[in-house]
Amino acid sequence: MQPSDLQSGPAVSTARATIDRHARELSQQIARHPAAGIAACFGAGYLAGKLPILRFITGAVRLALPLGPAALAVVGAARVWNLLAPPAPLGEVPAREEGEALNQLLATALASRESYGRAATRFEGEDRRLVEHLRAVHDDAVRHLKRAVQESGVFPLLGNSPWDGLVDQLAHATGGRLIGSSLFPLMLAAEEATVRALEEALLSASFGEDHKTLIRRHLLPRVQENLNSLLRQRPQAQPQLVAVSP
Repeated sequence: MQPSDLQSGPAVSTARATIDRHARELSQQIARHPAAGIAACFGAGYLAGKLPILRFITGAVRLALPLGPAALAVVGAARVWNLLAPPAPLGEVPAREEGEALNQLLATALASRESYGRAATRFEGEDRRLVEHLRAVHDDAVRHLKRAVQESGVFPLLGNSPWDGLVDQLAHATGGRLIGSSLFPLMLAAEEATVRALEEALLSASFGEDHKTLIRRHLLPRVQENLNSLLRQRPQAQPQLVAVSP
């Protein structure tokens, strides 16, 4: 084992970062309260002169010497395991990378759910039921994606919708029809963007096969049906519907 290995490991780096952080905090406290800092330094020096520091250090060294060979053996065994351990199976996605990719899908689902929740109160009758149905689909997607993110070891997003301010600006009037509102093309574009994001996820190397199956069999078909529900509202004789994945 090279000396540099002992000086550049993750534990050493963490210890150095902790020491640096405490040193910065201490210097800031002394800068804010110089009199208290001088008194503390004087007290520390007085105690250092009174306490048997050398005896403590000598005792610690004597205690560590018998444990040195065992500690070196453990470190050496860990290094050998890292060298000889079989590599991860080809094509397996690191859990954290997959969790971050799932979080991006979760952000879209959260934005849609919260935005439809705000928009639903702007309409009545069939229009309101349609918007509430669209929201329910994204609410179901949020539950599935949150669970998938947690299973990958990443903290799931809780965030606010980036659409909140936009929806408030676009949906001022109540009692109007959805098809004639300025919110309708935004909803249509959002559903189309969500379909594209899920289709791209199926082609991405950032997702494992289990989560691609969830997207293919559950999330994508329901969002495609959302898009078709909106397309049916357009005043066209024969709207071009999106094919729903099996």
